[in-house]
Amino acid sequence: MGYKCYLVYNSLADYAGASRKCLERGGRLAMPRDRKEQEALADYVKAFFSPGNWPVWLGINDLRSEGLYLFDDGTRVTYFQWRKHFLSSQPDGGKRENCVAMSSDDGDWWDHYCDRTMNYAILNVGSGFPNKGKNCKMEELSWESAHTKPLQDLHQCVLGP
Repeated sequence: MGYKCYLVYNSLADYAGASRKCLERGGRLAMPRDRKEQEALADYVKAFFSPGNWPVWLGINDLRSEGLYLFDDGTRVTYFQWRKHFLSSQPDGGKRENCVAMSSDDGDWWDHYCDRTMNYAILNVGSGFPNKGKNCKMEELSWESAHTKPLQDLHQCVLGP
C-alpha cells in the first residue's frame, strides 16, 4: 500500500489553467475515486481554508458529453459527492456548467463555469513533487504555515491503493 499526496494551492486559476499548472508540477487535479479518498481530501481542504468556504477545482468535468462525468485522465467517475439541498441540488448547470469543484466547508461537489477562477488541489502522480512522488510523509504537513503564509504550498498524504 502506498500514499497519494495532495498539494493545495491557495491561488486562483480557471479550470484549464489549474489543470495545466498541475501537469507542470508532475500531477493532475485531485480525482477522488471513492468515499475514503473524498473524505480525506475534504478534511484536508477544510482544515487548509478554515474558517470560510473556498471552492477547489477537482479533476472532473462533463465537457465531452453533458452528464457523462470523466476524470482528467479520461476514466469515468463512478463515485459522486454532489451537494443535495432542497434549494440548490447539484449538478444544476446543464450545458453551461461543466467543471466540478469541491466546497471547502463541507466537501460537497458543485458544477461550475470552467472559466471561473478558484483554488485547486493537485494529486501527485509524477516527479514534480518533493521526494519525486515517493515516500511522501505526513511530516511534510505544516499547518502553521497555512495561517502565516497563505500562498505556501502544503502537502497532505492519504493512504491509498
